[in-house]
Amino acid sequence: MLKNYFKIAWRNLLRSKSFSIINISGLAIGMASAMLILLWAINEISYDRFYTKTDRIYKMYNRDNLGLFGRATYMAENRIKEIGVRKVLGASAVNIAFLLSKDFLKLIIISVLIASPVAYITMSKWLSNYQYRTEIQWWIFFSAGLLAIFIALVAVSSQAIKAALSNPVKSLRTE
Repeated sequence: MLKNYFKIAWRNLLRSKSFSIINISGLAIGMASAMLILLWAINEISYDRFYTKTDRIYKMYNRDNLGLFGRATYMAENRIKEIGVRKVLGASAVNIAFLLSKDFLKLIIISVLIASPVAYITMSKWLSNYQYRTEIQWWIFFSAGLLAIFIALVAVSSQAIKAALSNPVKSLRTE
């Protein structure tokens, strides 16, 4: 019976060669893709066997990919007891929001001060290749820095105000 199946397959292969080549190549590509996905999945699953402290690796990876809003949330959650103590001692919501926001403002100001000269030099070299060009004005970098600071303040202040308005009893109850 198996011999008959091979005869029929061989006859169909010889009768319509282009259709058979397309089918066989599609089958080969599909099988190769399935094998690659399987090998990738096995590699990902076996990752835990090589590293004993995988929970720490994941936490570092996850913390590095949070973004500004995620970092503000993470920072507010880590400092929830400090915020509770400060509120009990009489700190206002504005003081707490400023406390949480000043670290981000320092980082953004430093990054703008580093990135602006690099961007100016790079853009000047790039524009020097053109016959008709414009001069790069200082206010473009200043406005970009102000916009970055504004976006950071909106993202961080929303989490800081949320943390500042929370009930300090809930955060201090566990201690």
